[in-house]
Amino acid sequence: MATYVICQLKTKGLAPVGMINIRSEPIVAVGAIISGIPLVDRVTEEILRVESEGWWRSTPTGTGQGFRTDWLAGV
Repeated sequence: MATYVICQLKTKGLAPVGMINIRSEPIVAVGAIISGIPLVDRVTEEILRVESEGWWRSTPTGTGQGFRTDWLAGV
């Protein structure tokens, strides 16, 4: 399913320009490869930490219209 969703996002022009993951599921990696989206896997959590006060998180909107980015304060 994830591969199909990533490919559809690419087709509709809504895919991310790249992905950075602490740990990627194989099906996500396949979707990135097929869609030509750069993927960095197995990075340390410190690389993703923006500030000591929180994290950025991108989640699918559930509407097929891409992703929503949220700031998670105090995490």
